[in-house]
Amino acid sequence: MHTLSPTLWTSGSDLDLVLGTRGGDQQPQFLAQFAANHFHAGFCTDDSQLLPRWNMEQPLPGTDSSVAIEPRFAEATVRALEDLGHVVTRSNPWTAGYGPISAIDLHSEYKASADPRVSTSAALSSGSLSDLRRESH
Repeated sequence: MHTLSPTLWTSGSDLDLVLGTRGGDQQPQFLAQFAANHFHAGFCTDDSQLLPRWNMEQPLPGTDSSVAIEPRFAEATVRALEDLGHVVTRSNPWTAGYGPISAIDLHSEYKASADPRVSTSAALSSGSLSDLRRESH
């Protein structure tokens, strides 16, 4: 598991996305969910921030598989997880600090997306996107 998670995502030789989170052992799980929503499901970074997240603690031998979820998941998803033998726990809606992700989309526009789970803000530099891309090579 990871303790630091700043990541750079590329498309060919072009910088596409800057993505990171805090959260200890959950960091790879949160980043993978965000990246799957953004790159594979086609959600923009703002919408990817709004989707509910889940995480699993590293199970110890002889313990049940426990999945913690944000309560905005569909009840059918919760039942399906329980039917598979997972113990499902729900966090409070928009739990502060629950997998907050920082994302800067450089693919189609220079855009930062703030996570609603924490008090964050986004700022643009005075440089243009082409300047940023040129500096990234």
